[in-house]
Amino acid sequence: MNLKTDITNINLDKLCLISKEPIINEICLPCNHSYEYEYLYEEIKQQKNRHKIYFKCPYCRSIYNSCIPYYEIDNVDKLKNINIGPILNLLNCSQNNCKNPANQFKNGLFCWKHYTKSMIVVESCKAICLNGKPCKNKRKNDIYCNVHKIKEPQNETLNKNDQIETKIIKL
Repeated sequence: MNLKTDITNINLDKLCLISKEPIINEICLPCNHSYEYEYLYEEIKQQKNRHKIYFKCPYCRSIYNSCIPYYEIDNVDKLKNINIGPILNLLNCSQNNCKNPANQFKNGLFCWKHYTKSMIVVESCKAICLNGKPCKNKRKNDIYCNVHKIKEPQNETLNKNDQIETKIIKL
């Protein structure tokens, strides 16, 4: 391949209008201009030093009175009035029936409400039921759910590595 064929293979619609590089983390403003997220983020940081309330599209100068969504990528911090605050409705939350504008996290598109809920890890009970499968109930104390916590002292033994082993519990 030569340089001419390489250049023609690049989709010109997917070049960042700020850096002229191919777009990896795309953000498209309501004026339909697409940018690489990091470059738009840096541009808005510069603009917000002068104008705290709004930012302009770097290409057409359309004015927006809100923030861009937060993308969870390297070199991007959460900054108030840039990517934290009332955001443009560019992305939709991936949760059912949620109409809130979303941010792009490593584990999906979420509004702040659903993102914080997705971060809460609910661990299940460590007991093994009679059918041989692990209990699916949520833990209420350190190890067991409400069903299994009464029999806790008799159902655990410490192995050589001081880890708790559970035994089958008959209900």
